[in-house]
Amino acid sequence: MLFMLHCVIEPKNRDENLRRLKEARIGEPSDIKVLGAWLSVTQLEGWVIFDAPDAAAVATLFRGWTDLNVNDVTPILGVDDMLQVFEASPSLA
Repeated sequence: MLFMLHCVIEPKNRDENLRRLKEARIGEPSDIKVLGAWLSVTQLEGWVIFDAPDAAAVATLFRGWTDLNVNDVTPILGVDDMLQVFEASPSLA
């Protein structure tokens, strides 16, 4: 299942965030595939799109980051998948 993360990094935590990113990507389980990750030019916001098998894997991924950031994780669908949802619902077709 695809998920998108948006995180806000407090300025006081920026350096620790960058240190952890350089090290081992703390908490990343082997069953999660990161498809892309971006930081704002101010290094105070981040976005990640990843594929995870379930909510427990997502919780494991963020266990090592919740002490630093506010992490908003949203399940997402690709456009093709969403079109299938629309086609399956008579009221949306």
